[in-house]
Amino acid sequence: MGDEFNGYGQMRYLKGTRPEIHPPLSQENVRLSPDFGDHLLKMLGSIPTVINPDGANPNLRPLLGSMASVNKVIIRKNESAGTYNLKFNVMSDQDLTDGSYPYIEKRDHMVPVGYRPFDTAIVYYIDDFKREANWRAEKLKEDFGIDATMISLTLPAAQDTDGKQTALGFANSWNTMDDSETIDMIYIFCHASERMLQFVDGSAYNALTIDGWNKKKNEKVAGNLHSLKKKDIVRLYLQACNAGLVDYYKVEGKNVASIMSTKLADDSAVYAWNGSVSFGPPAVIQDVYGLVDADYDFEPRVSENQDHYDSVIKDLKSEGLIETAT
Repeated sequence: MGDEFNGYGQMRYLKGTRPEIHPPLSQENVRLSPDFGDHLLKMLGSIPTVINPDGANPNLRPLLGSMASVNKVIIRKNESAGTYNLKFNVMSDQDLTDGSYPYIEKRDHMVPVGYRPFDTAIVYYIDDFKREANWRAEKLKEDFGIDATMISLTLPAAQDTDGKQTALGFANSWNTMDDSETIDMIYIFCHASERMLQFVDGSAYNALTIDGWNKKKNEKVAGNLHSLKKKDIVRLYLQACNAGLVDYYKVEGKNVASIMSTKLADDSAVYAWNGSVSFGPPAVIQDVYGLVDADYDFEPRVSENQDHYDSVIKDLKSEGLIETAT
C-alpha cells in the first residue's frame, strides 16, 4: 500500500492488487526507550521560563536579573559509544552572574560523552577572610562532594620581615602547583584593586601588581602578576574587591582579572568583581544572627560601600578617558 488517501469523512474501500499475508514482525531489535532520568540536569539557581526562547517575553529577562535560566534541553545518543550527549541553551543576556551555573549530575554509570565531574578545588585565603573561605569549602563539599585543599597565606609578623613574604608565598605556591591533572576550581580570598592582589591590608609592598610597581610607579612591590605560570585550571574565582574593574580595563587594556585569565587553560574563565565585594548579609543582620546563635551564608555580593570604585571612575572621568561608567 503506498501513496496517500483521504476519505474526507466518507467511507472508502481499498482493494490491494496483490493480496499477501505477512507474518508478525520480529521483536529482536525492539528496545524500550531509555530512561533519561539517569542523565539528570540539575540547574543551580536556575529559573526555567519557556520551552522555546523565541517565545520569551522580552520584559521577563530583566526581571530574571543575573540568575541562570536554561531551556532547549536536547539528548542525543552516540551510536558508536552507546552513551548520550546532553546539550542545553543558557538563556541569559547578562554579562554578570550571581555565581549560579548549570552542571550535570551523574546518576549512574552512563556518563554523557565529554562530561567530567567537578572533583578538585583549591581555596587560598588570608586570615581576614578565613570564615568566608571555610564556608566556601563547606559549600564545595555539599554541592559537589569536593574536599577542597585549603591554603592559608597569612604569616606571623616575625616572618614577614620586608612586608613582601605573604605575596611571595602565594606566587611560589601558584607556580609550584601540581596541575598534572586538571584543577576544576580555585578561589582566592584576599584584598585587591584593579591593579593588584594584596595579601596584607594596608601594606605598601605585600602585593602582586599588573607591572610589579605601586600605583605611582616609584616603588617596587613583592612581585608582578605576569610572573605567575600558566596552569591547567578550569575556573578561577577572585573573591577580592575591584579585581575585574571594567572601565579601568577599557582604558588601560588590562586589570588583575585579565592578566589572571592568561594564567589558565584555554577556554577557561576568571570570575572577578567590578566593584567592592562583601560576604553574607549586612553587618547588622549578621549581629542579629549572632545574638540568636544562628548560622548564615557567606555568599559574595556587591558591597554597599564602593569608595574605591567611585574614586577610580571619578579620576577616569576627570581625565576625559571615559564619559560614563560601564
